[in-house]
Amino acid sequence: MISGDAERVAEAARAWREAGRRTHRLTVSHAFHSPHMDGILEEFRAVAAGLTFHRPRIPIVSTVTGEIATAEQLASPDYWARQIRETVRFAAATRRLAAEGATVLVEVGPDAVLTALARRTLEDTPAAAVTAVPVLRAGRPEAETLATATATAYAQGAPLDVASFFPGGVRTDLPVYPFRRTRFWLNAAPRTDARSLGLDPAGHPLLTTAVEFAEREDALFTSRLSRADQPWLADHAIAGTVIAPGTAFLELAVAAGGHVGAPHLAELLLEAPLPLPERGAVRVQVAVGAPDPDGQRPFTVHARPDAADRALPWTRHATGLLAPAGAAPAADADLVSWPRPAPPPRASTTSTTAWPRSATTTAPPSGPCVPCGGAAPTSSPR
Repeated sequence: MISGDAERVAEAARAWREAGRRTHRLTVSHAFHSPHMDGILEEFRAVAAGLTFHRPRIPIVSTVTGEIATAEQLASPDYWARQIRETVRFAAATRRLAAEGATVLVEVGPDAVLTALARRTLEDTPAAAVTAVPVLRAGRPEAETLATATATAYAQGAPLDVASFFPGGVRTDLPVYPFRRTRFWLNAAPRTDARSLGLDPAGHPLLTTAVEFAEREDALFTSRLSRADQPWLADHAIAGTVIAPGTAFLELAVAAGGHVGAPHLAELLLEAPLPLPERGAVRVQVAVGAPDPDGQRPFTVHARPDAADRALPWTRHATGLLAPAGAAPAADADLVSWPRPAPPPRASTTSTTAWPRSATTTAPPSGPCVPCGGAAPTSSPR
C-alpha cells in the first residue's frame, strides 16, 4: 500500500499498471500512515488518553511491530497514535500469526482485500495451508456471504458456537448405526444415437448420419463399414482380399443424393479400391457439393481406417455427379417391348459365297451377351 501526496501516489500506481500489476484506490478520507497525519497526532493522542483500556483476553499481533502486542502497548495512547502514522507491517504480522499456529484467518471488514493479501503472503511457505476467509464481499448478499464464511471456517477447524448461529435451535442425537442408503434414481444410459449427438440419421444400411451445413447447400454423410456390421460385403473378395464392391459406392452416392433432392446418378468414377479389414472397420464420408445451374451436384467418397490415430490420411475412392429428380432421362420408346422386332432386310454388297448356307436363316441366340437396347444381328441373302 502506498500513501502520501495524491500526485505521487497516482504516478506510482500508473507505473505499477504499466508493469502489468493491478491497482485499486482505497476509499478513505485521509492519507493514513503518511506525513499527512502529523498535524492531527497530538489531538488523536489526547482523545485516546481519555479512554479506558483493559488487558486483552486473546493475543493480538500488532501491525505496527509485526509481533504479539503487549498489554502495556495496547493500553498506551502513543501506540494508537503510531497506528495511524507508521507503516503497516501486514506481511510480518500475517507470518507471525501462522508461526503462532493459526490455521484460519478471518477478515472482518467490508470486502476481501486483506484476505487476498494474506493468501499471497503465505503462498510458497510452510504455512500455505492456512485458510483465509472474508465474512463480507462487496456486491454480494451479506447473509449468504456470512453463512458461507462461517461454514468454511468451521470446516477448516475454527471453533463455532452453533447455538449463537441458530438461535432457538436444539441438538438432536444421530442414530448410532450407519445410515441405510437406498438409491431409487435410474441410471441414465449415455445416448449415442444420431439425434442425441446433434446429427440427423441417414436411414440407410450403409449411411449412418447426415450433416446439413448452415447457410450452405452442400452436405456431409458419414458411415462405418465392416465385415461384422455388413457381413454381405465379405462376399466380394479378390485374390483373398475383401474389397468394397463398386455397387456399394453407387448405393452410397444415390442414398446421399436422395437426402438433398438429387437421387439420380449421372456420373460415377471409381478411383481406388476400398479393402475391408478382417477385424475393425473403416470410416466413410460422402460429401455432396452445392448444385450447379442445372441442379447437378458433385460428390466424393473418402475412407480411412477407424482407429484412434487421427493422423491417418483419408483416401478418395470415388467421385461423380448426382442429378435432381426432374433431370432423369426419359424412357426410350423402343424399349417398351422386348425383344425388339428385327429390322427390315437391307441390301448388301457382300457375296453370298462368303457365308455358309446355314447362316442365312440362323440368328445368334439371345442372352446376356446381347447388347441392351440393340436388336440381335441377323443376316439374309441378297
